[in-house]
Amino acid sequence: MTEPTARPARVDDRPTLLALLIDDDLGWQREAPTGGADRTVPADYRDAFDAIDADPRNELVVAERDGEVVAVMQLSDGRRRTGSTCGSASRRHTRA
Repeated sequence: MTEPTARPARVDDRPTLLALLIDDDLGWQREAPTGGADRTVPADYRDAFDAIDADPRNELVVAERDGEVVAVMQLSDGRRRTGSTCGSASRRHTRA
């Protein structure tokens, strides 16, 4: 098995990203999977992914292993109360 590599998420990753969001202890209760074989991404998820893509202070990054997306995280650039900048990685989801 090769080491995973990181890259920015692409539009064609979205069905896999949705699957990663659903495939955790809380996600299957909270997320609304649709699509079945056609693996469509519901409009509200498309809107959310579009908003992240349009925001220069946010980025979705995926980890790929052997050509398969195995993890996703959202990187955000923000401000502290003191006005200094800070970064955070949130919403991390991985596939075993």
